[in-house]
Amino acid sequence: MTTSMPYIKPYIEEAQFLTQEQCSINELLNDASDKSCSVARASVAPGICTQLHALKNTTERYIILEGEAEVEINYTKPVKVSYLDSITIPEGVAQRIRNIGEGELIFLCICTPRFEQINYQNLDVCLSQKYQPIECQLHSELELAIMHGQKMWVCYFDNLNKKEKKQYLKPYNIVTRMQKNVTSEELAGEFLLASQVEDSNIKIEIRLDHIRSAHSQKNWHK
Repeated sequence: MTTSMPYIKPYIEEAQFLTQEQCSINELLNDASDKSCSVARASVAPGICTQLHALKNTTERYIILEGEAEVEINYTKPVKVSYLDSITIPEGVAQRIRNIGEGELIFLCICTPRFEQINYQNLDVCLSQKYQPIECQLHSELELAIMHGQKMWVCYFDNLNKKEKKQYLKPYNIVTRMQKNVTSEELAGEFLLASQVEDSNIKIEIRLDHIRSAHSQKNWHK
């Protein structure tokens, strides 16, 4: 007769499920009675990149167990990772990972506090949220700021926290991104890339039609 032990949770392979994020997840540890931490086994098929997303109020760590990948954090250049490399993603920071190997990519996802779906934020542009071109004047102001290395106060809608935010930024580029669907390639939008003035290592990406206003410091009226 097998006696259950409260300290051990057996691994159940059949508990694995496919997510909209384009990876399979097996929740090894995730219980409301232990809110401090959760651990999941994730697997990604060759050539697949997970959905761009962020976790509110949650720090996530990856530990690579099998395969090779490129991980992109906070819109920085993708970095190659492999066996037993660890990656830390602070709360609210954009992330995604791409399987660049020939076999399955397997890694642990360790979240503190524990992962809850309510904190998951899909940052991929939804086709139902069609990009609206911005006014030429605002576009020109942003381009001039980039050209001259000008710092700006930018007021924009923060899609992660669903509220308006004002930050002092140094814009450095405007990029156009396309989003593929099953029938065609559609415009996902134009995005302002900027760094925080107080900490240039912190990069910000803002869809242009989420910007409410942008002004140089001398013209900003609080």
